Amino acid sequence: MQTTETAGSWVLPIAGLFVVAFAVGTAEIIVGGILPALASEFELPLPTIGWLVAAYAFGVAVFGPVIGVLTIRVRRKTLAIAMMGVFILGNALCATASSYLALMLSRVLVAGTQGALFGIAMVMATRIAPTERSASAISVVIAGFNAASVLGLPLGTAIGNAIGWRGSFWAITLLGAIGLAAITALVPHREVALAESSKLGTELRALAIPSIALAFLIIGLFLTADLVVYTYIVPIFEFATGFPVDYIPIVLGVAGIAGFAGNIAGGRLGDWNAPTTMVATVSILLAMYLLLPFVMHSPVPMIAVCIVWWFAGFAFVAPVQARILSEAKNAPNLASTLLSSAFCLGMALGATIGSLALGQGFDYSQLPLLSAAIAAPGLICAIVLSRRGR
Repeated sequence: MQTTETAGSWVLPIAGLFVVAFAVGTAEIIVGGILPALASEFELPLPTIGWLVAAYAFGVAVFGPVIGVLTIRVRRKTLAIAMMGVFILGNALCATASSYLALMLSRVLVAGTQGALFGIAMVMATRIAPTERSASAISVVIAGFNAASVLGLPLGTAIGNAIGWRGSFWAITLLGAIGLAAITALVPHREVALAESSKLGTELRALAIPSIALAFLIIGLFLTADLVVYTYIVPIFEFATGFPVDYIPIVLGVAGIAGFAGNIAGGRLGDWNAPTTMVATVSILLAMYLLLPFVMHSPVPMIAVCIVWWFAGFAFVAPVQARILSEAKNAPNLASTLLSSAFCLGMALGATIGSLALGQGFDYSQLPLLSAAIAAPGLICAIVLSRRGR
């Protein structure tokens, strides 16, 4: 069902979804900003703490589709409110965790809500906005996740540096409460009910398209390559590049702005030529992974490479997501949930590979080479998919 209300009546509900996306996105990546503090608190090596990233990503990848299948007939607003309640509880448990295991389990609880919330937000955005503005509505939701890199991670890291890592989780808990209030007050029930014809079999059949499977594979390879290095970006800046810890949030903020710009550029370029944009961004990412070992110990070149890295990484997202959602138009609920799963499965594998590599004696400068080895087949897949598109 598409709304026929006057132009602009959908703006506030979409803004509410932006807040939810920002809260969820910040919760996802915050561990990367407080990794050294957590290692000090629990007296564990950084590779062990890095498993928090992998566990979270696996939680999203596994629980997102499960919740999506089990709740396919539940109204999206009702489900969103329930998931935000669990999200708030989980982050409060993270803030009060007394052991590494307790923190790990609390993070998995939070992860269980993300896949569902990502899919819900996408479906609600397309049903709230007029048909001709659905792409804009989706881009606003995606921008909420991207804003987590621009503002959420730097601010969360700064809070952790100032008052301790528990403060970072309390801040996310408060942000989740604001998101819950925004959904409750701004998103109307009647705009987001699922069609009565929504059935699991219909959605599964709609996803059985080779180009969709290839697009999901590209996402998984890209995120795996990215997270091998990105999981340890804060200790890399601190210990390899030699940045004072208080300045790292500023650097992350600058790179995050580049990522936000990349998201906008990726959407515009994707409208112009999605296949070319996808191949170009993956090619740039591969080049940045190969450059990182040579610039990692020099602050200015390192910042420059990270800016290009963030820009290309976020520019990649829009074309490949648009390809999936356009070809899976008969499976909007499951496809949108599986998008989050593909991203997070790649994150989990990347964080796992990075942790195992460091545990085996790799140094930080060798991690990008692993990323390049993973990204290379992703580029081949992107070229194949682009030719199918033409």
